[in-house]
Amino acid sequence: MSPYERTFFLKKAHAGAAFRHGARHTGGMPSKTVADLFMDDVVDQVTARVLARLDVRPPQAAAPAGPDTLRVEEAAELIRLSPRELRRRIASGELRSIKMGRVRLIPRAALSEFLERYERPGGD
Repeated sequence: MSPYERTFFLKKAHAGAAFRHGARHTGGMPSKTVADLFMDDVVDQVTARVLARLDVRPPQAAAPAGPDTLRVEEAAELIRLSPRELRRRIASGELRSIKMGRVRLIPRAALSEFLERYERPGGD
């Protein structure tokens, strides 16, 4: 079940429960009580928390990224820099990268070279 199907399922289940518990329809539009509004808010919060726990992300275009390349976000997390700072270093030419469609990939070898330039002698 995709993330979007889960969200739809949870909201649909809540709507069915509200109908079974006496939500009335007037003129084709449901009349919402304070309890219904509260439950809507609770369902939205629970849905957001469940999806966050499942680490569900929208599907991304598949890029031919093998184990020898990293996306900017992955490389930034790996070397504990922000993605913005890493993109600045790419733009300045300090870090080599490859652009494939909309995705910018950083070869692991380029990342190693980049880090070696900043290593201090003696390991401090």
